Amino acid sequence: MTPLFARILSPMRLVPPEYRRNFWLLFSDIGWFGVLSGSTIAFLSIYVARLGAGTEQIGLINAAPAFVSLFFSLSFGAWMYGKSTRRVVLINAALMRIYYLPLILLPAILTAPLQIWLIIIMAFLMSIPGAGVQVGFTVLFGEAVPEEWRAYVAGTRNAIFAVVCILTALVSGFILKSTPFPGGYQIVFAIGFVGAALSVASLYFVRPLPLPAVQASEPAHAAGGSSDGMLYNASLPEGRKQQASLTARDYQAQLRFDIVKSPYNKVLLLIFAFHLTQYLPLPLFPILSVKILHLSDQTISIGNALFYLFMFMASTRMPQIAGRFGYRRTTGIGLISLAIFPIFLAVAQDEWLYLAANIFGGTGWALASGAMYNYGLEKAAPNQPAPYLAWFTLFANAGMLLGALIGPLVSNWAGIRLALTIFAAVRLITGIIIAREK
Repeated sequence: MTPLFARILSPMRLVPPEYRRNFWLLFSDIGWFGVLSGSTIAFLSIYVARLGAGTEQIGLINAAPAFVSLFFSLSFGAWMYGKSTRRVVLINAALMRIYYLPLILLPAILTAPLQIWLIIIMAFLMSIPGAGVQVGFTVLFGEAVPEEWRAYVAGTRNAIFAVVCILTALVSGFILKSTPFPGGYQIVFAIGFVGAALSVASLYFVRPLPLPAVQASEPAHAAGGSSDGMLYNASLPEGRKQQASLTARDYQAQLRFDIVKSPYNKVLLLIFAFHLTQYLPLPLFPILSVKILHLSDQTISIGNALFYLFMFMASTRMPQIAGRFGYRRTTGIGLISLAIFPIFLAVAQDEWLYLAANIFGGTGWALASGAMYNYGLEKAAPNQPAPYLAWFTLFANAGMLLGALIGPLVSNWAGIRLALTIFAAVRLITGIIIAREK
C-alpha cells in the first residue's frame, strides 16, 4: 500500500512550494472523508435495515439530499454570492457533519422505531447545509488550486478517496463481526464522526490563492468535492454519487426556459432517465442484503471494498475510455454495467453474486460518474454553460428524488426480486439509449 501512495503522490515534487500546503490539505480532506464514507455512510442503511426499517423508510433517506437540493441549491448560490467561499463551506460543512455525532448515542438511548424516524429527520435536516457544501466546494477548489494543477489534484483526491474507503470498509467489517450488535455500529459511527471532524479541520486551513494564480474556469466537478449526505451513500456503494455543482456566480444566472425547448432537452431527458434508473433500486439493496440474503456485516464490508477497488482501477482508465468512446457513450456503457448490479442481486442466493455485483457496480460507477457531467458540459453553449448546467442539476435531482420514492412502491407491488429485475432491465435499456443517442 505504501508504494501505491508513493506513486500517487510522486508528482508533488514538481508542485511549486506556494501551492503545496493547499494541495496537502485537500488530500487530507478527502482522505478523512474517505474514512467517513467507508464507515458511517457505507453502513448506515444496513444499520437501519437491521433495526427493521422498510424500503419506504430507506427510500426517504435516499430522497432527502435530492429533495433538499431541488429547493435550496439555487438559493444557496444566490446567498453566497459576494461572501467568503471558505467561510460558507466551513460553516455548512460543520453544521452538516455534526449530525453524525448523535448516531453514536442513538442505539443506547432510543428504541429501534424512534431511531429509524430520527435518522430520516436528520437526513433531511443535514441535507440543508449539505446543499451549501455542494455549491461552495467547487468554488473553493477553484480558488485554492491553479487551473494547470486542477486535473492532478482532482485525480489524486479520487485515488486517495478510493484507497482509504477500501481500508476503512474492511476495518469496519472486522469491528462489526467481532463486536455484538449494536455496539459495533456505535464504534463504526464514532470512526465516521472522527473522519468527518478532521475533514472539516483540513478544510479550515485551506486558503484561497492570490488572484493572478487562480483564473475563472469551468466548475471543477472532478474535484471529488466534500459534498456528503446522510445518504451520499447510505445505501450499498452501488449508489455512490457525485453531483454536478455550479459556482456562486453561475447560480445567479436565471433559469432560461428556452433551453428546455432547445436540442439540449435531449441531454436533460437522458440525464433525468439516468438518475431515475440509478435511484430506483437503491432502497431495495439493504433490505435484500439483510432480510433475504442474511449477509453478515463482514461480507458487506468486503463488497464495499470490492466496489471501491474496481472503481479505482476503472477510474485510472477513464481518460483512455472517454477519449475513445466520448463522454455520452461512456456514460451509457457505465449504466449498462450498473444494470448488472440489481440483476445479480435479484437472483442471488448467497454472498457470491453479491460480491460479483459490486465488481460491476464499481466499474460502472467509475465510468458513469466520470463522464456524465462532462457530457452535459460539452453539449452546453461554450460561452454560457451556467444556465444549461443549472437545468442539468435540476433534472438530475428530480430523477434521484422520483427514483428513491418510486422504487419502494414497485417493490411492494411486485416483490423485491421482481422489482430488481424490472429495474435492471430499465437501466439496461436506458444505458443502451444513452450510448446510441446522437
